[in-house]
Amino acid sequence: MDILPIPGGGGTRIRLAVWAAPSPAASLVYLNGLESHHGWFAGPAAQLARLGISVYALDRRGSGLNAEIAADLRSWLDDIESAVRFAGQENSGAPIHVAALCLGAKLAVAFCVRSPGFVRSLLLVSPGLATKTDLRRSQKIIAGTAFLRRPGPALPSPISNLGMFTSHPVARAFIESDPMRRTRIPAAEFLEIRRLDRMLARGRKTLDLSIHAFFAEEDLIVDKAETTRRLRSLAPSHRGTVEVKTYPRTSHALTLDPGIPLAEDMAERIAERRAPDKNRHRVLILEAAYETVEAAVEKALDAFPREWKNKKVLVKPNVIGGVAPDRHCTTHPTLVRAVVEALVRRGAEVIVGDNPGRLGYGLNEASFKASGILEAVPAHYKNIGLERAEVPLPRSRLLTSVSMSKAVLAADLVVSLPKFKTHQLTQISGAIKNSFGFVAGGDKPKAHRLAPTPKAFAEVLVDVFAVRPPDLVIMDAVVGMEGNGPTGKDLRPDIGRIIASENAVDVDTVMAEMMGLDRARVLLLQEAYGRGLGEADLAGISLDGDLPKIPEFKKPSTFSLQPRNRGFIFVAHRIVYGWLVGVGARMTVDRSACTSCRSCCDICPPRPKAITMKVRRGKLAPEFDPKKCIHCYCCMEVCPAQAIEKRTPLGKWLFKKQF
Repeated sequence: MDILPIPGGGGTRIRLAVWAAPSPAASLVYLNGLESHHGWFAGPAAQLARLGISVYALDRRGSGLNAEIAADLRSWLDDIESAVRFAGQENSGAPIHVAALCLGAKLAVAFCVRSPGFVRSLLLVSPGLATKTDLRRSQKIIAGTAFLRRPGPALPSPISNLGMFTSHPVARAFIESDPMRRTRIPAAEFLEIRRLDRMLARGRKTLDLSIHAFFAEEDLIVDKAETTRRLRSLAPSHRGTVEVKTYPRTSHALTLDPGIPLAEDMAERIAERRAPDKNRHRVLILEAAYETVEAAVEKALDAFPREWKNKKVLVKPNVIGGVAPDRHCTTHPTLVRAVVEALVRRGAEVIVGDNPGRLGYGLNEASFKASGILEAVPAHYKNIGLERAEVPLPRSRLLTSVSMSKAVLAADLVVSLPKFKTHQLTQISGAIKNSFGFVAGGDKPKAHRLAPTPKAFAEVLVDVFAVRPPDLVIMDAVVGMEGNGPTGKDLRPDIGRIIASENAVDVDTVMAEMMGLDRARVLLLQEAYGRGLGEADLAGISLDGDLPKIPEFKKPSTFSLQPRNRGFIFVAHRIVYGWLVGVGARMTVDRSACTSCRSCCDICPPRPKAITMKVRRGKLAPEFDPKKCIHCYCCMEVCPAQAIEKRTPLGKWLFKKQF
């Protein structure tokens, strides 16, 4: 082992403990825990060097080799970057990985979020992203006021006794005789750790790398379940990977346990290579018109090749009951026909189906007929709502199961054909929401009833979407819809695009960007992104084609109800803005346009219903009870005559610039 001084953050000289391999295949930067230092990793580091991996152990400012240097969060992260850059210069061309123990795992994650692209993987030993130990309340108050006079008083470590670290006699003897172990930590350092926690909690980014977590079975310090959940949210499966290994009959200080093959396991993970999937973040944007859409469909299928021959393929358009194609609320029949014919030429066995919102005998076929799709592909249409299966939703907070069409579950491949639209409840109605059409029968109103808020309903939509994500998405963005969708009257015929990808969430992210929406406030995207189902940021998407920004695109009137800030501004926004927009908000019906079809009453989710059919002035028409209405907009969506609107006179007048 050598001790090398290097320039750290702000030009301050910091010291690294280095175990150099003769011809290193990789470099590993190690970060210590709260009480520990580089010496706790000396055993694994020496073994890794013998296995061809050079190790650069950085003791955090305030600890170990850098104990005399004042600590703060920014300098901690800057020092990590300095150590990583130094390792890269020492071993040019060798991949760099970061290992960390306990508290060091938080810093490792924060560094990778702040400075992506530096490291190949994280190897986290007993990672303390969530812990069972903490300061007492009085100590937290002292730490919170440390900014008044740094570094403040020294506080005892929240790890109360040696037995919490280890029960192994060798490791225990090392810790007891360790002169550099920190049992008291300056209050200002706890304040910086709290800042680090807030930074990680606020961050929305994920990591495009592999994370390997090594846990002790009998760890009394780390909350393993919560830490694992946080790690999986940081590296969702479509971007990176999270692998968890638990050593049986072990305690927290794994780096000091001579009975486990920690170094060998680390070396094995470092040596792994995974071939990237060139299409996993790719979104294809093509100029198109309905008259020539066949060429765009061929390009999309060629760009995302699949083995279609002899496969059972479900083509899932967006169909709304009783709506004609010239209203552009549904997937255009020419696009559906082009996709079906292209798949048939490739040898696929194709069925076309959806579960439109209208309930009742014969209404599925009637909806397809009205949309023009039945006429476009008569030999391939199937009423997929007739055969259903109950599918459990173990991850859902709100639903235990859902009734889903068997055709969805039986299909070898699913091709989703969503429409480029806004939606008053979910803000966008694209590829994710198109999968809600997999739900059959009365479970759609039930989902609305059990998830009456936009956030709750976004969760339910992602619950359903995650059961069977489509294999290919081809979005109809030739003519789009703005304003109060999904069955509104404001159309945008100037888009002229087909958007295709193997990832539905990525398609919706691109759509939201074209609409000019703040993607951080689109609940559907954030929910899907948090579960690792796709990207909510263009930085993680490879765009093939020009992405146009639609000028003066009208957002849904409800979009402004989503809060943009926290704290006092959040509360003020909710109380003042939300209340005023809600004043006078009513679902209203144009009685002259109403056809008395009862679709709105049949679909209304609340029990008792918010809609009743009453005869007034000699005509049967719906009446709305605003106290029962949950503003799900199902009635507007299924109305074939566009006779239902939401009226918000006072709020819209006061905040018309937001609409």
